Amino acid sequence: MRVSHLGLYLLISGAAWAATPQSPTNLCIDANCPTSGQVIFQETHDTLALGARTALTKEGVWKTMIDGDTSNARVEISDDNPLIGSSRYMKTTLVKNGTSNYRAERRMDGDLLGAMQSAGSIVSPYGQGSEDHWRATHDYWYGFRLRIDSAPDSIGGYYIQWHDNPGGDGRSPPVALLGSKDGLRLRLEKIYDNGYQGWLSPIIVGPPFIGVAHDFMFRIRWDTRSNAQGGSGAIDVYVDDKLTPVVSWRGQTCHPGASTTGRVPYIKWGLYKTAYRYDQGVTGATNVQVHDHLRIMGADGSLAGVKPPLPRN
Repeated sequence: MRVSHLGLYLLISGAAWAATPQSPTNLCIDANCPTSGQVIFQETHDTLALGARTALTKEGVWKTMIDGDTSNARVEISDDNPLIGSSRYMKTTLVKNGTSNYRAERRMDGDLLGAMQSAGSIVSPYGQGSEDHWRATHDYWYGFRLRIDSAPDSIGGYYIQWHDNPGGDGRSPPVALLGSKDGLRLRLEKIYDNGYQGWLSPIIVGPPFIGVAHDFMFRIRWDTRSNAQGGSGAIDVYVDDKLTPVVSWRGQTCHPGASTTGRVPYIKWGLYKTAYRYDQGVTGATNVQVHDHLRIMGADGSLAGVKPPLPRN
């Protein structure tokens, strides 16, 4: 059974996912090791109507946002050439047309934050109301499947983002999956431990990547503090069937002073082509990505718990 917009209010067992691999035993961050847990949230699209999302579409806890002419920036639910079996997926398309069409993405709807936090013992993706709480729980697992079907004017842009100022996108994301000429890389914003304003990881997935679905699993310990301030932020990134992380980061994972209301950074997915804001790229070029199987677990989660089902393509 697939869960969509009402899935947030239910704790879901992992039994509904086909071909879930056994949990490895080497997934500790420092001395903190995961145990078997329950799902905070999962998103698939089988219960939603097919078709395009408009410039601002609300679906349960999701808000689809499109900047620019919606004839050239499009988000839709599709079941054509699915990522697995007969499941539907979210398809994001951007067509370069001047400077206006640079974003088509999906994020959790902050208007429902109060209802999420009042759901009792169910942990929301935003946390439970105080910075002390989300520092105490600090570890979150995220898993999703991504396939880039077309990137004719380079793969550059954001594909997955986390923002640590819920309710607005005034700052760059502290953590994102970014496209570059070399492939997909982890990008961290304003990480002061190493003195840089931004940091790009080694290659996560290099060519060939067009038309090939990949699974990405993140374990993130959110922390606004640097190591020097006593912070314990950490990120481990797993790809496809690897049981060891392809990227491991230890240090600050949020902007300093972020999330003063205590909310855990929220996730957005879709295509954000920042270069289009500056009239870069090939006019008429069409960029397409598809994604599905987002799953979020808390500190008691596991790699197996958030890994999308197989087969991958």
